[in-house]
Amino acid sequence: MLIGLCIALLLLAGSTQSHAAPPVPAALRAWQPGAEAPSPEARRSPLYIAPVPAVSHELITFTITEREGVDRQQAPVRGGLPFRRGELQDPRHIRLLDAQGREHPVQGLVTSYWPEGTVRWLCIDFTTDIKAGQTQTFTLAYGTEVRTTSHSSLKVHKRGKAIDIDTGHLHLTFAPGAAFAHVMSAHSVGDKRTIQGRLELSDADGHPTTALPLQITAVRLVEHGPVQATVYLKGHYGKQTVHRSFQPTDHLPRLNQTSPKFAFHGHVRVYGDSTRLDVIHAFGYNGDESSDFVKRYGLILPVDTGRETTLIYGGERGRAVRTPLRKRLTLVQGGHSQWALEGDTRAMGKRFGGWAALQHAGGRHHTTIALRHAWQQWPVTLEAHAAEGSLALYIYGAPKSDFLDLRYEGSFFGKSKSMHVGQELSAHYNGDRKGRAAGLLKISELAIDLARDPEGVGRGVHQPLTPVVASARIAATKALGHIGTYAGAKAAGLRTDRIKRWA
Repeated sequence: MLIGLCIALLLLAGSTQSHAAPPVPAALRAWQPGAEAPSPEARRSPLYIAPVPAVSHELITFTITEREGVDRQQAPVRGGLPFRRGELQDPRHIRLLDAQGREHPVQGLVTSYWPEGTVRWLCIDFTTDIKAGQTQTFTLAYGTEVRTTSHSSLKVHKRGKAIDIDTGHLHLTFAPGAAFAHVMSAHSVGDKRTIQGRLELSDADGHPTTALPLQITAVRLVEHGPVQATVYLKGHYGKQTVHRSFQPTDHLPRLNQTSPKFAFHGHVRVYGDSTRLDVIHAFGYNGDESSDFVKRYGLILPVDTGRETTLIYGGERGRAVRTPLRKRLTLVQGGHSQWALEGDTRAMGKRFGGWAALQHAGGRHHTTIALRHAWQQWPVTLEAHAAEGSLALYIYGAPKSDFLDLRYEGSFFGKSKSMHVGQELSAHYNGDRKGRAAGLLKISELAIDLARDPEGVGRGVHQPLTPVVASARIAATKALGHIGTYAGAKAAGLRTDRIKRWA
């Protein structure tokens, strides 16, 4: 029932970055071209990839395509581009132009290095306006002589343990404490609002018993450039902790571990000159499945509500449906083929769009929250309260008398009402913890926008925009290694053209 529960011990949070060049790993800094000259045999190997001189000015052309069928404004584009060994040494030396020759702010993050520390794969970030079904062409200039001339409205300031971000439209603060984030409009004074996280427990019959607020314990800046800043948040719901002691085995030492019973990890990507936040939300379960029953958990956004507040939600195929909010509206995808809207208005269908927005302030502004591939992660609940002035997304939102049932049966595969999991999470969990729920982690992708047209945000979250580069470019750079067989096509009895076509 609960799709996407992942077996993991922690999320990887990248190293702190700023506008300066990203740090190269120490092992690569110590390696200099020619310091470890390959042997003649190695050079003759078909697997050897020779470095090329650094380029002064070269171009990569790529495209992006809108595939969800909806117009998007300032939509994020993020993805990787390949480079030859040695040609790009500094990821700051890039410049992005559209088909009309206009420059766009662009940000680069090295995700793979060649042995000497030059760029192998560069993840780029930028934003664009794009029409439904449209394909756009962009050119990335790179090299020692390339410099960007665009300017960014994104400002990041570290203040003690807190991080303040000014996008030009929003002021956001991420800090340790009982809040996911504090938000204030850049055009208003004194309207600071708090996005909160909450987890609700239930008894064995699904009746709510306890509500636990999200507590953030650590904040770290992991990316920062002209386009976006990414903040890593670490925390937990409530204050309960669990201590576990794992006995040593033939190949593992003794392990003593104290961890939150309900852990939280998150990455929040904030875009310059925008009101959008992209969130990777991870919920960790370290409780006892026979007594710690999770009713629902998620994020609650504060919203101005009034007499003419309207809920706009993604109905069948994600298309926008409008209905007035008077008291309460609850939208639940309770199974893989059924959703229902209850409260002020009733409606139902098969698969909902996984997004909802409240239109407020005389129709000029929207507050939107969306969950990627929501119907596949059922049960999911979206809830709007007029009296509380809130729009909530419960990533796990069990309807009525249900809850996250992780009680297991069976000896080979642990089975529960809510999910299936293998025999063990790791070798440490072998023995008396085999088939137990403790240590599970569920990762979900969200989008939040505090102003723009909600349908573009809500539907667009299911089909992120990514750069697509020609396959010939990938093959020429050898950034994926050699395409072919190690011993040669004839020796392996394979057809090279078939392999090339597949690659």
